[in-house]
Amino acid sequence: MSFTNIGQLGEKGKDGTTYLVKKRGREYAMKTFKKNRNQEKIQNEYNLQKKAGKAKISPIPYSVDLEKKFILMQKMDSHFFDEINEKKGVITQKRQKRILYILKKLDEIGVYHNDCNITNWMVKDGELYIIDFGFSKAITPSLLKRLKTETPNQVNMLIGVVITLKEVNVPEKSYRILLGKISKENREKYGL
Repeated sequence: MSFTNIGQLGEKGKDGTTYLVKKRGREYAMKTFKKNRNQEKIQNEYNLQKKAGKAKISPIPYSVDLEKKFILMQKMDSHFFDEINEKKGVITQKRQKRILYILKKLDEIGVYHNDCNITNWMVKDGELYIIDFGFSKAITPSLLKRLKTETPNQVNMLIGVVITLKEVNVPEKSYRILLGKISKENREKYGL
């Protein structure tokens, strides 16, 4: 039995497009990849997202097809960025704490997400999740040495998230909790 394509979800990405698909009455998100996308990279993305899905911080990926080049996963409800816009830039304390929790959990499970784009955060049943593991890497001793931190998501990703929020003109008071978790040295270094 094949999937029924309902329509595109979000914007086209650099490496592919995600679609809303249906099978036996259930809706899924299907991330499709360009034909030239390396199968090993697709498998790596699936494996790392699977770890995050098991930790309940990302959509659960159900299957990967390396020949047809897609990952089938749990469908999210909405983009966090849309919520930020609807609330005129206000990010609740609950959301900020969830971001910090997700970044900490990624470090604990050994996945460096490596893409702080604000569009990589989505909401499902009122809870925040991180998506798009296309740039993700397994946390290894050599990666930690290169990045000069034991907690790359809590350091590098957090800086990136705050820079991104600043770039889209979210008021600083809306991400004060996040900003407070960045070292004074890094706040000065990145003008935060």
